[in-house]
Amino acid sequence: MPTLIDNLAASLDAAPLQQSLAGEVAKLQAAAEAAAALADGRSSGVTDVMARIAALAPLPLPIDPSFVTALGAAKVALPADLGALTSGAAGQLAGFTTLLQDRLAPLLDKALAVAQAVEKLGALDLRCRADDVAEAKPTSPAGQRLQQVSAQVATTQSMLQALPQPLTAGSLLEHLLGGTLPDERSRVLVGGVPLLDDVLQPLQTALRWMRLDADGVAAHLAGSLDALRQRLQEAGPDRLASTLTPLTALVPALRVGDVQAFAEAYRSAGEALATAIGAKATADIEAAADAMQAAVDGWVALRAALDPTFVVPLQPLLPRVTDTSQAMLDALLHLVVQLEPLDLSSSVAQIPALRPGDTPEADAVAALLAPLIDLAEDLAEALNFSALSGPVGEVAEEAQAIADAVSSALSTLAIETRAAFAGVEQAVAAAGLTTLQARLQEGIAQTGTALRQGVGDAFAPMRQGLTAAVDGLEQALALLDAAAITAALQQVIDSIANVLEDPALGGAIRELLATLDEVAALLANLSFTPVTDEVVTLIETMTKGLRALQSTPLNGAVSSMLDAALEVLPPDLEPVTDPLIDDFAELVEEGPIVVLMAVRDKPREVLDQIRSFDPGSLVGETLGAPYQQMLQTLEGFVPSSLLDGVREELDRQKRRLRSSVKPSEALAPVNAAFDSLLNALDGFSPDAVLAPMEAAVEKTIQDAIAALPVDAAMSELNGVFGTIQALHDMLSEASSCMAQAIDAVTALTDANAQLDAWRDAALQRFDAIPAGGAVDQALEDLRSALQATRHADLLAQHDSLAAPLVVALGALNPAQHLAAMVALQQRLRPLVAGLPAGVLRSKVQAAVAAFDPLDPAQTGALRAAGQLAAALAASRTAMQSLQGSWDSLLHGAEGGLTAVAASAAGRAALRAELKDGLDAALAFLRPLFARLVAALAPLQGLAQVLMAVRQKLQDGVGDLATGPASFQAIAQAVQQVVDTLRSIDLGFLREALDDTFRAVRGQIAALGPRPLAIALDREFAAVLDAISLEAILPPEEIAAIDDAYAGMVEQLRALDPQKLVADLLQPLFDETILPMVDALDLTPVIDSLIAAMQGLDDALREELGRVNTAYKSLWAARPSSNSAAAGLAVG
Repeated sequence: MPTLIDNLAASLDAAPLQQSLAGEVAKLQAAAEAAAALADGRSSGVTDVMARIAALAPLPLPIDPSFVTALGAAKVALPADLGALTSGAAGQLAGFTTLLQDRLAPLLDKALAVAQAVEKLGALDLRCRADDVAEAKPTSPAGQRLQQVSAQVATTQSMLQALPQPLTAGSLLEHLLGGTLPDERSRVLVGGVPLLDDVLQPLQTALRWMRLDADGVAAHLAGSLDALRQRLQEAGPDRLASTLTPLTALVPALRVGDVQAFAEAYRSAGEALATAIGAKATADIEAAADAMQAAVDGWVALRAALDPTFVVPLQPLLPRVTDTSQAMLDALLHLVVQLEPLDLSSSVAQIPALRPGDTPEADAVAALLAPLIDLAEDLAEALNFSALSGPVGEVAEEAQAIADAVSSALSTLAIETRAAFAGVEQAVAAAGLTTLQARLQEGIAQTGTALRQGVGDAFAPMRQGLTAAVDGLEQALALLDAAAITAALQQVIDSIANVLEDPALGGAIRELLATLDEVAALLANLSFTPVTDEVVTLIETMTKGLRALQSTPLNGAVSSMLDAALEVLPPDLEPVTDPLIDDFAELVEEGPIVVLMAVRDKPREVLDQIRSFDPGSLVGETLGAPYQQMLQTLEGFVPSSLLDGVREELDRQKRRLRSSVKPSEALAPVNAAFDSLLNALDGFSPDAVLAPMEAAVEKTIQDAIAALPVDAAMSELNGVFGTIQALHDMLSEASSCMAQAIDAVTALTDANAQLDAWRDAALQRFDAIPAGGAVDQALEDLRSALQATRHADLLAQHDSLAAPLVVALGALNPAQHLAAMVALQQRLRPLVAGLPAGVLRSKVQAAVAAFDPLDPAQTGALRAAGQLAAALAASRTAMQSLQGSWDSLLHGAEGGLTAVAASAAGRAALRAELKDGLDAALAFLRPLFARLVAALAPLQGLAQVLMAVRQKLQDGVGDLATGPASFQAIAQAVQQVVDTLRSIDLGFLREALDDTFRAVRGQIAALGPRPLAIALDREFAAVLDAISLEAILPPEEIAAIDDAYAGMVEQLRALDPQKLVADLLQPLFDETILPMVDALDLTPVIDSLIAAMQGLDDALREELGRVNTAYKSLWAARPSSNSAAAGLAVG
């Protein structure tokens, strides 16, 4: 009878399907190969295009040698000898040396002799030599001394002009005190010296008041009184408050109740512990130790909270508590020292009074200085230069003639040089460089055309290759026929369905399943338990019988027979049952299981053959993989991407040509010839042409000056005239300054009355202050502040501020608690040490050692509170001890603040204090004004002498300074010679030649080939830049190829085998074939049968194990030989 596989093989013809699949796969492979060739550029000729682009080369650019020859001819226009151009001007310079050495030098020597005589006369030192000086120091030159005197006169005159007008002692005082408010230091008198400060400060205050109205004076005075009040308060009450107030703020942080609770709990527990140890009550000892440990544990937590909030902030404050009293006293005494006015009477007394002979008369001073007038007359007679002025003028005229001749020779030099430049310019213009430029530019344009043509020719095959490759790929895809595959696969599915739907096959399957179900039911009900239960019951009955024999007396024969029978039995049945079980398992494994395994694989063969025609698997493995691979290749590619490499290669070759091909190099011979021309032209630059002439002129000047010190002579002559003029000017300024000084001193002859009037004007400002205003309030506040600095008031303030601390610390009494804790520790330690060794003693020792009242780190806030209480007590004691010193130094009859209190008693007392202060300051100034007035007569005599000397110089030296034979005329003539010598300067000629040279050289350089070289390189670069892929292969053409390719890819997506074949037939296969295939699958039933059979040996082993257990109990119950012996004895 044919099997199911035979029926399938007979009815199923898969050859058409295989042929159709093979054909479509071949078509896909051909299309994929075409796609790969297109993607890597093989079919488009990209490699050939890149190779042809790489072979591009520019056309050569030849240069006509005639251009080089023409530039060489331009050099011939330049002169061959530079020395001939400058020889005429150099020859004219030789006459200068003879003129200066033979003619001018003797004249200057005579002038120098006169100058030296005047210099000696002006250098006379007419100062009186001190008696104690053995030798006078060398004097400075006359001009330097005159400068120093003039500077001193100018400074004095500036000071006199700055004096106020009208000048009085009061206005002078205001001027000296400065123009700003008196709180600033004077710009004239510098403060910072104690004596001067005591003089200046009252005067500055008065000056300020005179600039204010009544309200302003009241505000200023009230501010000063308030500042004093504030200083008193800061030194006394505020200092005390700044010390105690922060301490009072720490009272809440101390947590007195919690600290008190700990101290009492610890002491109570310690006392209880001591009592319990004395009574030897173990339970009480343990309870007291626990209480003590609990108190310490609570204290540890409390101490951790108190340390940052109380202990740490307290530490920097404690040192200030005990020192507060002395610090207040020191601060108040320091303020008293600052307020104590300096007694100026002793300083005023040291100023000596004027004696009758201290002020000489004016006529006596004039007679004493009469030699100065004689000196002025001698100086005027020494200055006579009339014999020198004529010959010096003649020398100046001859020097000018020589200078004119040199200038004419230099002008000729400039004309000849400019003519040479013009010849070179004409020769270069005729060289035809413009024609050369046109030819080279034409060559570059031809090179660009050739390169563009070469690139275009290289692209033609690629353009055709791309189009052909896309068209070929599109034609290959058009050959794919999914309908043929669908028809063949449909036929195969129909054949499978016909076989599986055969009624005979269905009946056989159902019969086989029924048989297998029956076998499975038999195996499920198969059990060895009923058999083994009977065996176990029998063995247990025998066991009971044997155990009964153990208490039954047996005779020897029966016992021997029983022993012989039992001796045959083994102690364990496993050696007998295990081989049986193994044989049973082997029979099952080699018999029915082998058969079932053979039957199990037959349906799988059928199923595998049927599933091989699954549309999804068949199409996906055969056609889907190559299709997807080809689609992925084509989707990741566009034809225009092939141009990226071509574009990069084109850019690379353009960069190569740009760096390796330089049209400017073709101009190298022309550049060399032109550079040679420019070098030759530079040889005729102003530097080259005029340098020899300048050297000759400079050498002539230096030789003449070296032989004739013109500058030194003129310097001495100018110095003499300057000295005379400076002396005259100085005497005029001194006379004017002296007149101003006399006027100023005259205005101060009644200084005492003027100072009194100034003082009274300042006090009138005070008198104008309205009553009952800010000043009266400030006085009242000052008196209150003074009262608050008394010892009794500060002690009361101390007690008031410290009261919260004293109350809190008194309630806590930290010192007492600490002392009690220390005593408790000393009492407990020997008691605890006397306890028997063991757990209890260790526990008690730990509790006692947990807190050490002598350790500052453990006592924490309790110890800090004790320190604070001690510091407060010490502070009050210290303040009480200072009462005597306090009262005597500050508020006693001679106390430092007593005078302040007297001045603050009222407005009248304050005015009297102000007047006394001003009088004391003015008393220091009155003798100074008296000394100043006493100098009036000597000043008048000195003024007379200065006016007479100035008049003598003016009468005697006037003609010499301005007449025809004067010093000035001779100096001008000599200076004219020097100027003529120095006027031989080639600067003007250099500038003229330099302008011409720069213009001509610039024009020639502009005609040169170097700009052309740069332009040629740029033009060649522009030609290369114009060569681009877009210019050769139009973008619209590339876009058309890309569009055609994109349409082809869309066509390929429409040919997806999965959609055309698998998705069409897969539902039919799943709905028709797969249910019938599942019905043929006998694997689950057969696998369950095999598993059941393979478990039979385990079930048998388990049941025989129960039998063996019962048997072992039987064997253990056999009678022993002792039982037999007992039976013999009874018989």
